[in-house]
Amino acid sequence: MPPRRLEYSTTRLVTPAQYDASEKKGNFIVMKPRKWFWILYDFKNADRKGVQRFPVPGSLKAAINRMKPIIAAKSDKGNIFLNNKFLPLSRSQFSTFVSWVFRKYAGKKWSQNTIRSIKVSSVWVPTVEDPLQLAKSMGHSVETALLHYKA
Repeated sequence: MPPRRLEYSTTRLVTPAQYDASEKKGNFIVMKPRKWFWILYDFKNADRKGVQRFPVPGSLKAAINRMKPIIAAKSDKGNIFLNNKFLPLSRSQFSTFVSWVFRKYAGKKWSQNTIRSIKVSSVWVPTVEDPLQLAKSMGHSVETALLHYKA
């Protein structure tokens, strides 16, 4: 999964029927029988880039499958990230959560933007992945990558 801004905070885990019945606002992981997809409607450049859709890797699918019963029990709408009152995390709360996880388990003071910067830098030098595809999957332009992310 590409390191996006804070779009993960509003992601909901839904069945294809729930997705079809939804208002198509927010972000969804749609659990189709064989393949799951992360579908983004709510992100910074949505008006220019349109809806984005990414396959969910098998390892992430397995981890989310283990959490499915908890998500179903604690969130009527299938929100994956919840606070201690079982309400969906705001983007600000999710940012704090990401920083806390890296500080606690990796001993690093990293934010979501730091993670994005590391990913872009690793692609640009040496060229291992396609920079155009990376920019598209992360929801920014190649110009943004060149301007803000340095090796």
